[in-house]
Amino acid sequence: EEAKASRPAEELGDIFFKELARIAPHVTHLFKRPKRIQALQFINVVEMLLCFNEDPEQFFIDLKPLTIRHIKYGVKADYARAFGMTVLNGVTMVLGDKFDERNKRAWGRLWTRVSSCVTRALNVGSNLVIVSLVQDDIDNFIDAMDCVPRGERFETLTKIDVNGEAVSPLDWSIMGGQVTIAKWVIEDLLAIRADRNTYYYGRETMFGTHPGLVSKVCKQMPHLVGNVLDGLMWHASMVVDTRVRVNYYVRELYGVPEETEDTWTSALGELVQHGDPEIFNHPVIEMLLHMKWWRFGLFLYLAIQTWYTIMLGLFTYGFAQLSDDCTPLATIMRQTVGGMAAVTLAVQTAVVSGQMYRGQVSMYRVGNAKLRFPRFLANPWNAARFISSMMLIIVAFSEPCINGVLPEEEAGALTWHRIMVAATSLFMWVQFMQVLVLSNKLAAFVYSVGCMSTDIAINFTIILVMIVAFGTCLNILRQPGGYDDDIGTSMLNIVRIVAGGGGAGRSP
Repeated sequence: EEAKASRPAEELGDIFFKELARIAPHVTHLFKRPKRIQALQFINVVEMLLCFNEDPEQFFIDLKPLTIRHIKYGVKADYARAFGMTVLNGVTMVLGDKFDERNKRAWGRLWTRVSSCVTRALNVGSNLVIVSLVQDDIDNFIDAMDCVPRGERFETLTKIDVNGEAVSPLDWSIMGGQVTIAKWVIEDLLAIRADRNTYYYGRETMFGTHPGLVSKVCKQMPHLVGNVLDGLMWHASMVVDTRVRVNYYVRELYGVPEETEDTWTSALGELVQHGDPEIFNHPVIEMLLHMKWWRFGLFLYLAIQTWYTIMLGLFTYGFAQLSDDCTPLATIMRQTVGGMAAVTLAVQTAVVSGQMYRGQVSMYRVGNAKLRFPRFLANPWNAARFISSMMLIIVAFSEPCINGVLPEEEAGALTWHRIMVAATSLFMWVQFMQVLVLSNKLAAFVYSVGCMSTDIAINFTIILVMIVAFGTCLNILRQPGGYDDDIGTSMLNIVRIVAGGGGAGRSP
């Protein structure tokens, strides 16, 4: 505490670092971070030494992850003596005469006890596999694995005990960017072997000890996703009737509903969000999607699209064909559409609320702000359905008919209700394109149009601005031909002319 009070933390750390460089220059290559950060870490280490004396239990809790980190850095057990001398000399330089022989003996005994624990931990964790990972040496790694009994091979590749902490060579190599070792480990785990006792296949061990493996590979080493998928299929060496037998091992990719609370975090969900689109041409993914589609996907899709198609048909007939009809049949039909829209909106709201409650959201950055959207609404088609349901409810239950009669001022007039119905009709028919994905060719066309949606939106925005500008200008000038009634009529006339329908002429 006196040393910290006498000098700034950065200066103290710099003193320790220079002393270490003088005593053991061969270890300075381990310190690659900026000097300011490294200096503060020296202070943290000294405080951790004091923790051993004050709270030994907490010290050993912190020692496990600290040891693993230092093993990854390449720290050896014999470096501990040099570091201990650095700490003692550094404190002596700062405190001077205040650091007397009594204090030196106390610090010496403290460091002796601490260094023995650290040295023992580093020695235990420095087996051949760990050393090969630290050095990123694939040849030594393979030699080390050749010494492991076949029955323990999968356990060694996925979980090594280092002072009570489980360290995974597979996870280490993926997160450390060691591509060659990571590729070898994946291929070795997914290789099918056999002896006279049993078959050996490390798929269950690999996914059981690494539940987020697909996500990590997609984000850290996307080019190794294909290697993972290659190991999940087996094909016979013989051709029978021009066919080759193939086995697919896709349980972990298929997912178990009871084990997966959030489908977006499942293996297939991670592939959709972070995987390369080309990977969906892989035979394993094609088989997986084929199974899901024909088992339940097609049924659910047709059920949902049938519901929306019935709504669209009733809407088109009730609001377009019978737009000015106030008979009981027309009114009931329009209200039926409104009721179906209300049911749809209730279900959609329940889904959205559930996702918000469970934290199943997608983050979007708008400037410096981060917006959270439920994953249901993150899909443009779902968002469009949600909005159209609200629009349908509004137009269905704001019926212009009064006592079965349409007011004269409503007949043929361009009212807000008529404009709302027209917008809803356009919105719903655009959504009908989603049904077209049942055909591969039409699905490809819809996808191409979707890729151009940004450009289309920009063009329509510019066109809209120009229409508003000219419509406002002609209305101000009170030009004949329907431009002197109001701004809305003026803009509508311009749209008709652009569309090739000719002007509307002056309103009566």
